[in-house]
Amino acid sequence: MAHSFVLLSLGYIWLGMTYTFGDEAFLIKWTALIKKDILNFDPKPLPSEVLFINTSQSKVEIEINRDPLAIQPEEIEITDRKQLSELVSLIEPYKDDVQLVVLDLIFDLPSEDDSLLQTRLDKMGNKILGAVHINKNKEIPESVLDLPVALATYRSAEGMFFKYPIVYNEQKTLPAIMYEKISGNTISKKGMFFRDGNKISLKAPITDFKVRMTDFKLGKNLDESNFALHHMGTITELGKFMEPKDLKKMFAGKIIMIGDFDNDTHKTAFGIMPGMLIVFNAYLTLLNNDNIITLGWLLLIVIGFTWISHRILTGKGFNLLDLLKNKFRSGWIHFIIDSLDELFFLSILTILSYLFFNIHINILVLFVYLKLVEFGIDIVKNRYKIEV
Repeated sequence: MAHSFVLLSLGYIWLGMTYTFGDEAFLIKWTALIKKDILNFDPKPLPSEVLFINTSQSKVEIEINRDPLAIQPEEIEITDRKQLSELVSLIEPYKDDVQLVVLDLIFDLPSEDDSLLQTRLDKMGNKILGAVHINKNKEIPESVLDLPVALATYRSAEGMFFKYPIVYNEQKTLPAIMYEKISGNTISKKGMFFRDGNKISLKAPITDFKVRMTDFKLGKNLDESNFALHHMGTITELGKFMEPKDLKKMFAGKIIMIGDFDNDTHKTAFGIMPGMLIVFNAYLTLLNNDNIITLGWLLLIVIGFTWISHRILTGKGFNLLDLLKNKFRSGWIHFIIDSLDELFFLSILTILSYLFFNIHINILVLFVYLKLVEFGIDIVKNRYKIEV
């Protein structure tokens, strides 16, 4: 049991890291699919609570001179800020009814429409939130617009997204600020732990994808819940002819996510996903308390780790595996067979953790640690002729 708390501490530290291994994608993906598709336990937010607006078809070209020796200026595509200002002006009269407007866009290059957009953004007050990214030089480019922003950066393993940390480079990330603004709760670090109110929180929970690309399709029944994607140009054009009550119905009570749905994409365990959908799912992970460490989860983990520790420290494995080892003489094959034992129980533990508490456990680091412990015990036993 004492050793189970060592495993618990290692597990908590690793869950607090800003990245995880790509090799765990298979277990994370299939555990989630079993829970969501086979067991049909897949609670989702109401589509009426969010409005996704795609800016991919609203681009303009600007000329910039980044290289003073270049003969001709460089042409860069950016989001049409004039059209974006029109969209913001449509939302602004109903800002008190809107939960939050999130601009998952980068404003690091100037345009001739910036002053118009700035005027519209100023009228949104605290209902607007922008995004900034750390560039290749590990710097945050200064925004040409003045608006509240949060860091929209994560670390990937093998180019794959797994988790959005609450804090990255000592700054709170976009999903965390979204959660604080909408829920009114505050996540802060107290001592060794992060706390969401009075509850202990994981620093970087693995994101649970409650809304996936497969949810953006029409259902068989008209009353079936479906998420929709709207193009910014379509909304601004229709908005010119819509009645105020219809505009209010479109925006009221919603989180309005604005970003490039087609070009700003990332690799996940569930396929390629747009960045703003990843941000929204990371926010939902916090909103649904999937970052909270509960007494029930601790009890499950301690029991599981105590059982695994007992097997490692006493050397008692499956009889079936012992029979399998007798069929081979190779030490490497014996090592692989022994590894199946720990890997099996760690996999079962993370599956139970996700099924009942929606928390994935990073098992590869724990597995390597357990093999090192087992290897050290074998050396001591052989050297001092100890029998357990």
